[in-house]
Amino acid sequence: MLGRILGILTFRRATYLEIAKDKSAIGQAVILVVIIVLPYSFIGAAAIDGNWASAWRGHIAPLVGRAAIFSLSLFASWIILAVLFVLVAGLFKGKSTVGEMLRVTGFVEVFSIPALLCGLVLAILGAVSAMEVVVGLIVILQLGGYTIGVSEAAGITMRKALITALVVESVGFFVVVLFSNLIMALFKMQVT
Repeated sequence: MLGRILGILTFRRATYLEIAKDKSAIGQAVILVVIIVLPYSFIGAAAIDGNWASAWRGHIAPLVGRAAIFSLSLFASWIILAVLFVLVAGLFKGKSTVGEMLRVTGFVEVFSIPALLCGLVLAILGAVSAMEVVVGLIVILQLGGYTIGVSEAAGITMRKALITALVVESVGFFVVVLFSNLIMALFKMQVT
């Protein structure tokens, strides 16, 4: 798995293709997504309170509940994005499956690990503007990873894959935000 992660981080096309075609790699992709989703979920749940200290002291049950909802939302978002990648790549005559895209996009999430660590440190320090720069850099790296992954998995040119990645990232952002807000609204209705 480490070799594959290094291949993803160094944008080796052969690694992306290998992951897309290896049906047994779905377990590894799920592990990477879980490694990202769980910390992001707790950070997101704590951020809702607006006060990090109170979020962690004496409010564990609501924090865990919100983190569970965030986790489900983020995990579902991963699946939604994989479906969108297949659909948009199909417009360019790309041939891939949701499974291939789940494996590739799951591995591309490895770019989020540095963002998670930097974002957590910067959020604790209150350096929000610096955190935005780090997250922006990671989004660019992920876009590169998605582009190579879609090109290899769907068998389309890099140009078409880049357009696919840009469309999916743009549309996917709104779909994911809408989906996440819907889940959080349902959760808030249950809590009150």
